[in-house]
Amino acid sequence: MRAPIRECAMSLSLASCCVLAPRWPISQDRVAVRSPRLLFRYVDGEGYFAAMAQALEAAEEEIFIADWWLTPSLFLKRPVIHKTDESRLDLILLRKAASYP
Repeated sequence: MRAPIRECAMSLSLASCCVLAPRWPISQDRVAVRSPRLLFRYVDGEGYFAAMAQALEAAEEEIFIADWWLTPSLFLKRPVIHKTDESRLDLILLRKAASYP
């Protein structure tokens, strides 16, 4: 019983010695940093959903939504002032659909 545990522990310690070690300093990366960047980091949902609402409002042609379990009545901007707030996802999508010629 102890032999498989010992073998597993040895293989994990061997794997941890050589995992994800960069071969060159990150400051000398081979890929140039492009500007403007389309990648943003969000710490909480409040900033992400506010940015998503802004991006939906700015959309001119198409809106693609890929989500596993998205609720249409989701409030994208916080704090919610009224229950009929204009920042609900379904209301934003309805406005964008109505503005399409």
